[in-house]
Amino acid sequence: MKKFKALFTSIILTLFVLNNLMPIMSLAADNTITGNTVGSSEQTKATQESTEQEEIGRVYEIKDEETWDVSKNGDGSVIAKWTLKDRTLTISGSGEMKDWNYDSRVDWHRTKYTNAIEKVVIENGVTNIGDYAFRSRRSLTNIEIPSSVTSIGNWAFSNCSSLTNIEIPNSVT
Repeated sequence: MKKFKALFTSIILTLFVLNNLMPIMSLAADNTITGNTVGSSEQTKATQESTEQEEIGRVYEIKDEETWDVSKNGDGSVIAKWTLKDRTLTISGSGEMKDWNYDSRVDWHRTKYTNAIEKVVIENGVTNIGDYAFRSRRSLTNIEIPSSVTSIGNWAFSNCSSLTNIEIPNSVT
């Protein structure tokens, strides 16, 4: 029984060591870490810099302009246009916006837009704001809503932690 416990302990210890060495070995194989001190602050710094570069890279994936059909019935009657230059999302057309799900990953709901959109302009003619429409746009500070909007969907502005300027017109019921 003691031999079994010793063998079991040895196997667990070996698995633990291998599990903790694999990320370090992988980084070394990619030449992202130099030097030969395992667990050094240089390795931690290199890993952090690599992560920051990936984040920056995601921002550059955003196009200067993009357009999406966000109409409720998919007929192009309501369009969203993204402009990188002024970091604005403009919703225009006539009719209802579609609803999104909590975990939608389409149009500006993709992660790369989380910190990109600063302003939303909804133009006259759009009649509602869909469920989860601007959820988690953490850099969104300003939204303009015209009097043509009569309803705002559930959780439309949830987790918009920087939103400081929004006027909801009396037309919204």
